[in-house]
Amino acid sequence: MIKVAGDLPEQVDGVIAFSPGEYFSHQGKSKTWIKSSAINIKAPTFITSSKNEADSWKLIYQTITSKTKSSFIPTTAGRHGSRALWSKYEDSANYWQALSVFFKTAGFMHKN
Repeated sequence: MIKVAGDLPEQVDGVIAFSPGEYFSHQGKSKTWIKSSAINIKAPTFITSSKNEADSWKLIYQTITSKTKSSFIPTTAGRHGSRALWSKYEDSANYWQALSVFFKTAGFMHKN
């Protein structure tokens, strides 16, 4: 989603990325393929991952110029990908809380 949001910013209203990173060099892409697109993201953006994956997306996150961006790094080990939201995992409520705050801050939810 980060790549699409950066390459086609006018087509994207928001970005939620779970465990993003520069995973495409084995496909012949540069080691900064995602980061070089991220600089163009203007939409509200939320990034999260497991605790030990945070370094994989730190530079990508710093590059994003959106006025509304947030990230969540769990204090627990956390989970890779969107499975972090699965209720079967004890720390899923923490991810949901961070995502809910993002939705409200970005204006995607009615503020009560």
